[in-house]
Amino acid sequence: MSETSKCVPGKLPRAVALLGGGVIGGGWAARFIINGVNVRLYDHAPAAVERVQKSLWLGHAQVATTHRYAAVDVEMMRRGLEKAGVSGDRSARFRPNDTILQLLASI
Repeated sequence: MSETSKCVPGKLPRAVALLGGGVIGGGWAARFIINGVNVRLYDHAPAAVERVQKSLWLGHAQVATTHRYAAVDVEMMRRGLEKAGVSGDRSARFRPNDTILQLLASI
């Protein structure tokens, strides 16, 4: 580490600037944000910042996971649900048993 660096070993900076919000840059951005660091993300693609925001909102560990879903449209989702045997019938909804409900209540 250079003498002019403002980073102290073992401490995170208050803010970082990242060039590129693809899989790698977006992953770094998400990691910094999770750890309370202010992030300035610069990317020529407007969707890059939105993808990082979605990954944080969805709770994905990696931006690459969110990127897989970013191209999914309604028709693709419908076909996936059909293949999984999921219908619009509400009676087929998951209903947790008492053990699961007790576990959730204890949290």
